[in-house]
Amino acid sequence: MGKANGKSESKSAGLDLERELPPGDGNEITIPEAAGEAPAPESELQKVKAERDSLLDRLARAQAEFDNARKRASKEQQEYRDYAVADAIKSFLPAMDSLERALQVQSDAAELRG
Repeated sequence: MGKANGKSESKSAGLDLERELPPGDGNEITIPEAAGEAPAPESELQKVKAERDSLLDRLARAQAEFDNARKRASKEQQEYRDYAVADAIKSFLPAMDSLERALQVQSDAAELRG
């Protein structure tokens, strides 16, 4: 368990960025200390900012893609409901027409009697 922004996060509750975000554009950042070089503070800061911007862009794109998929699924569900209702109504139309004709005949007969 780690702490981030004062909140503890577990492995199951945290985001796994490798699985949640699409792959990067290939501009991977290497840590100069691992290569045995002394990092220049300003260039390191620029690299970190570039990586941050890249990750924020990927996150925004992933969120937009998820939102579009959710909207598309909702629209497809509504279209299916509309199709199902239309099909059910089509099966009742002949019965409704017959009922309307029967009511018209009954009212015409009542006028002739009365």
